[in-house]
Amino acid sequence: MDYNRIYADFIKDRRAKEGSLEGYVERHHIVPRSLGGSDDPDNLINLTFEDHYFAHLLLARIHGGKMASALWIMVNSSRARWRSRHHARRAYAAAKRYALSLMAEAWTAEGNPLFNPEVFDWTNYRTGCSRRATMYEMHREVGGSRPHWTNVATGQRPSYRGWLLTKNLATHKRSEKGQKFLFVNRDGREFFGTQAAFARAHKVSFATACRIVHQQSVSRCGWRREGVMDRRFNMPRSGENSGRKPTIFTLERDGIRIAGDRTAIAAAMGSTARQISAAMYAIRNGKVAAYKGWRLVKEETPDARAA
Repeated sequence: MDYNRIYADFIKDRRAKEGSLEGYVERHHIVPRSLGGSDDPDNLINLTFEDHYFAHLLLARIHGGKMASALWIMVNSSRARWRSRHHARRAYAAAKRYALSLMAEAWTAEGNPLFNPEVFDWTNYRTGCSRRATMYEMHREVGGSRPHWTNVATGQRPSYRGWLLTKNLATHKRSEKGQKFLFVNRDGREFFGTQAAFARAHKVSFATACRIVHQQSVSRCGWRREGVMDRRFNMPRSGENSGRKPTIFTLERDGIRIAGDRTAIAAAMGSTARQISAAMYAIRNGKVAAYKGWRLVKEETPDARAA
């Protein structure tokens, strides 16, 4: 089947109907940006939710790879819906319309269960301005997405565009522009410089450098700020796992066995922890027999170890 022709005819037809669309629509890149497409108007088209899903279904058929992943993320549904693509197309559109209708009211309509009418005291540490407003009012008047303000209000983000909760002003810490820090690595290396210089020198993202400085994080490659306790990547500051204990996997290949949690297994195989989780899920459900030649011999859950 010539999916390229089907996709071209589909886009041509929807372009002719674009002017008659009403209500919620989604912007679609005809040639996806991951494949070299631009943001030029000629490469953009407004589609209904059903048509947007169908367009990505065709792109997944044509290109596979990234486009298949994009389709899976878009649908974000059960495997049964993934197999029944026509049902998924309708279900995706219905769910998206319902979610958007709730989101449109969630910050304004007091009858909606998602509405948060709480009024917060906000202060801008850059300008000294203060005001009382809901998260929705800050979103509408200052800008940014609604999750930005939710994260500031719940403490998941220290500030946004200089605004933070007034009660957190006294404890808010922000490095001055050009401030330098001492970064240390568990392998003995040291680096003294700004966050940006550290990110450039060691080829990590600026966000990683910020997390090391402001959140006392330890990077995946072992970097931390001087004085911060060395601990495993993503482990809490206390150095102890506060949640459930990890599952221990035992894998075998060519008479060699390795055992450990998904992070340890990933390090031994040169994979990521997420890939190991997906592989173990596939093996448990009979989708594949092995991962990189390694077969699952034993899976020990925290409950089983306690027993």
